[in-house]
Amino acid sequence: MSFSGDLEHLPIVDIVQLLNSTRKSGTLKLVGGKGESRLVFSDGHIICANHSNNSVRLGQVLISMNAITPELLQQTLEEQKQAGEQRQPLVAMLIETGQIDKELAFKGLEALIVMTIIDILTWDGGTFTVDVDDVSLSEDYQYLPERFKKDFCANTQNVLMDALRIYDEKMRDGNLTSGSIFPDNVEENPATESTFIAEEVQEEAPGMHISSDILGLDVLDHLEKKIPDVFKGLHVPLIKQKSIEEIDLGEISGDDRLNLLAAIEMLTPPEEKKSGGDGQLLILFSCDRLLKGAISTLCKRSGRSFFMIDAEESLDLLIENALAKELTPLLVIDTPNENHNQNDLFALLSKRNKIYPELVTIQLYAPEQCAFALRMLTAGSQLILPRITDSAPDKIVENTIALLTALHCWLSKPASSAVNKMDKLFISTLKSLETITEPADISPTLLKFVAATFTRGQTFVVVKDHLIAERGFDRDRQVEGIGPFPLKSKISINDIKTFADVVASGQTFWGIPEDFQIIAETATTPPRLEKILLLPILVDNRTIAVVYGDYGLGHAAHGQCERLSILAKTAGLVLEKVLRQKKSAV
Repeated sequence: MSFSGDLEHLPIVDIVQLLNSTRKSGTLKLVGGKGESRLVFSDGHIICANHSNNSVRLGQVLISMNAITPELLQQTLEEQKQAGEQRQPLVAMLIETGQIDKELAFKGLEALIVMTIIDILTWDGGTFTVDVDDVSLSEDYQYLPERFKKDFCANTQNVLMDALRIYDEKMRDGNLTSGSIFPDNVEENPATESTFIAEEVQEEAPGMHISSDILGLDVLDHLEKKIPDVFKGLHVPLIKQKSIEEIDLGEISGDDRLNLLAAIEMLTPPEEKKSGGDGQLLILFSCDRLLKGAISTLCKRSGRSFFMIDAEESLDLLIENALAKELTPLLVIDTPNENHNQNDLFALLSKRNKIYPELVTIQLYAPEQCAFALRMLTAGSQLILPRITDSAPDKIVENTIALLTALHCWLSKPASSAVNKMDKLFISTLKSLETITEPADISPTLLKFVAATFTRGQTFVVVKDHLIAERGFDRDRQVEGIGPFPLKSKISINDIKTFADVVASGQTFWGIPEDFQIIAETATTPPRLEKILLLPILVDNRTIAVVYGDYGLGHAAHGQCERLSILAKTAGLVLEKVLRQKKSAV
């Protein structure tokens, strides 16, 4: 099971946080102009890394930290090689023979992970592939958890924060430039970078936890440097010679290949990329190399975010990530095949349309599958498109161009009906607010719009240094009104920094708060997703109320933050006007 995409549309920080928050195991492979890097995850935690620079390896990092000597490293590598099937990870051997302290070895591993992330942050672009549940490190060695007694791992959030902190500091001081991790004085000697980062990381070791097996996964030193064929450096606005050679179009070659790419270029003039795909993220559910290469090129040139997946398990991750970024997810499902038959695809679409009403779906079908195509319309597909694959290469290209033309035309149309529905609700809510004459009517009016997006919501009134609950709803428990609430009915503002910042600044918060665990402790049931909404209502530039929203035990939806901010500002102005009128009437 895997999914792929472009770092331009899903940066390394977002990918790491996504895998961490969903507790996934697997290998994240990243490809850029400098080569390939890998991060290996276990239950959402980073357990090892492979740097794009072959000189930066865990053994070299430990040498630079004076944890081991070059002679000891060479000796241990020889012993490891002679062990055959009984071989153990390098650092595990060092620890077991007493050559290195576990804590120091862990600092070396942490330094390698941080260095790898910082290096990726400097890339000008690149692509990624996540192989979920695949923790294979090389063809001749695989990490097998059952062969070890204990686990250890780095705290992913802490490692990520270390990497971002060091990156920001080095960029600020001019020691890093885009596309290079190494300061000017160590560019010629990459091994020096081990000390450069390790010194920074050693101070942060208490933020991690450790056990004794994964620590020695230095076998990544021996990884074969294999660059995936797909998603390599597409250049826009023109498809240049280099990218023509790199685009994977399956068995299509020669003039047929050039004709297909020329047709895509004609479909997507340079000025079209400026539209940015109109806030859309296209997810292709397919294993077909031709379809993947053609649609990814089309999306790249039209400025539309694109991901490819080949298993249902990754689908929810990408849909929820799109909705969290306030993008409309567009799911293109390939024709039924031996891996996913007609019943599988019907069940997949039926389930997702119930969970994600904002999802827009396009189903592809072979000419002989008309009955299946009509059935998929009943499951919620908004468009069905025929796809012919069993013909000569030139006909396949001709049919693919026709498919891409129809797809591109449809994608360029105005937003989906789900989005139009939210437009209507927004306008009606705005009109309702403008006609309010009683302060007590503002809260339920705002909550009605919040309820169209979030599973749970609550309004608080600011009373001195506390938030006092006013109204709320909780669809997980089918409760609405004056209680019980998703959060406690009384919260001390000073106890939760994120709440205090929103009240003090009057700025909307939409994201994952640093103190989420503290917020979760105030909830009747901690939300499944960590992303929350805090919407302040201001009167005379002072926060007098706060609207809270989360997804409860449900799935993510489009946050509607811009619209909610407009509604909150309108609510504040209306409340100010109503209070003034009541005061003058007295």
